[in-house]
Amino acid sequence: MNYKTFWLPPNASYVEYIVNDSLINKFFEVNNPDKKDIVINVPDGCVNLWFLFNEHKCHARIVGSGIEGVRSMVSDTEKCFGVKFNAGMLPMKLMNDEKCIMNENYALNRYLDVAELEHLLEQSESPEDRMQIFLDNSVCFGEVLEDNLSQMIIAYINDRNGNADIAAMADELGYCQQYLSRVFKKMVGMTMKQYACIVRTQYAFSQIKNESTIQICDTLGYYDQPHFIKEFKRYSMMTPNQAYNTAYHFV
Repeated sequence: MNYKTFWLPPNASYVEYIVNDSLINKFFEVNNPDKKDIVINVPDGCVNLWFLFNEHKCHARIVGSGIEGVRSMVSDTEKCFGVKFNAGMLPMKLMNDEKCIMNENYALNRYLDVAELEHLLEQSESPEDRMQIFLDNSVCFGEVLEDNLSQMIIAYINDRNGNADIAAMADELGYCQQYLSRVFKKMVGMTMKQYACIVRTQYAFSQIKNESTIQICDTLGYYDQPHFIKEFKRYSMMTPNQAYNTAYHFV
């Protein structure tokens, strides 16, 4: 799944590099030199690394998925080079006592010394250079702990664009729903229902300028439009009508 991260204002530019990797979903870069309008973070169900640039200085942060749309720190930075991990995937050195970060935003040096990495990125000249620098230094993040069961749940929910019956999924996978809930929360940092809502709204955001609200509600199984509008606004800070008419773009 191509997990997306922001609603970006028209003055900000964006580029991404999708990666065919079990750990990394994509690299991306936002250029926001004017800092005129806010950038909106949207929940994506993933952990991200952000390397924020101001006046040629780089500051690294680890950013867990939120559970609602918020004003982004990227609004106040000239550039953000990002690394998005796949849902439920995280290098072991970046795990805290709860195993996964959700709705948190910390300086990356809380977990490991990244001063040299920040310095190298400050000297880089392009997103491709920054991507290669990160890959060359990725060993410092340690091994990856992967759980096959949580990845099966993620795939099940993703395949249905978030419109998944959790009880039916448990029966299909042959596990007790309570057991699946414990495993998933430990690895992903949120409940299966929360993750499904995020995937569902990500799909809605991607289609809001292409399909009618009625079509999206029908595809995603919303029981009425007011419910859809409420959830859409919670995750994006906009109503569907505002998102349709705005010059902001979903990336």
